[in-house]
Amino acid sequence: TMLAGRIRHGGSLLAPFAVAYVVAGEGDLPPEARLRLDAQLDLLPGARAGGLVLYRNTRALPLAGILPAAPPDGDVRAVDALAPARVPRLGMAPFRRVEPNTWTGAPDLEETGTAFVSKEYEPAWVLRAEDGRQYEPFRAFGWAIGVEAPPRSGRLTLDRREGWVRTAEVAGLLVVWVGALWILRRRG
Repeated sequence: TMLAGRIRHGGSLLAPFAVAYVVAGEGDLPPEARLRLDAQLDLLPGARAGGLVLYRNTRALPLAGILPAAPPDGDVRAVDALAPARVPRLGMAPFRRVEPNTWTGAPDLEETGTAFVSKEYEPAWVLRAEDGRQYEPFRAFGWAIGVEAPPRSGRLTLDRREGWVRTAEVAGLLVVWVGALWILRRRG
């Protein structure tokens, strides 16, 4: 879409995926593609050194973080491509990754905020407040994980609940591997 010239906010398209930079080799971009990248309003051309062309995405979201106030109604829950362009960046706080599926942070929220993770939506994710309360996820930007974060809640932890779903996934994968090994052994 961006290189086809149908949109001028390519950084917003890449924002929910936590893409902060677009990098290409100097000779890898056809002239028309370079012109379209240069025309993007939220991709700033940067250094051109060492044979690389670098564009910084001004709309990039962190991999996980929190928006300090609920954005205008529907923006995080919106599924249109430009929804990230309407999300305010002021006061956005990134979360720190503690484990592969666990993120944590201690935002100072005065009102309800929105926590998010740039991963494909799964209902197994949960936001846990310091006082033990838990909050269920919703689809953010049409595909990512979002959770309403309560005000004055102290440290927040956003993680994937391990339960029967994860156990079933691992068991199914194990059955597939055992079956594949058994078939290969019989052919040998």
